[in-house]
Amino acid sequence: MRSAPSKFPKTLLRGCNENLIEFGDIPQLARLFGALAEPTRLKLLLAINAAGRLGATECVKASGLSQGRTSVHLSCLAGCGLIAVERVGRRKYYRIADPAIPDILQLARLHVQAATTTINECQSAQPTAS
Repeated sequence: MRSAPSKFPKTLLRGCNENLIEFGDIPQLARLFGALAEPTRLKLLLAINAAGRLGATECVKASGLSQGRTSVHLSCLAGCGLIAVERVGRRKYYRIADPAIPDILQLARLHVQAATTTINECQSAQPTAS
């Protein structure tokens, strides 16, 4: 296994030299990365992370989609454990569910910065439509 580039902060690499993935975890990891692979869901996750907490109306604005389509994407993110939903009266608020998620997003951003050309040339992995 190749080691991570040295520009990754050591705090984000805790445990990366241990057994990274067990074969039994692959189906769940594939579902998690599938949720992250959809551009609207990623946009929503980043907006929620930046704000700390967003109401449903703000999520619709952040997604640029209808309330119904946004709700489907939020349900997926919640179903995968990426966001948590809090009800206050009739309103719903969304927040990051796990403190490790910002680290995952940061590692992904660092990888994209280091491998932008390669990623842009990849013909196999294409984002899905909303």
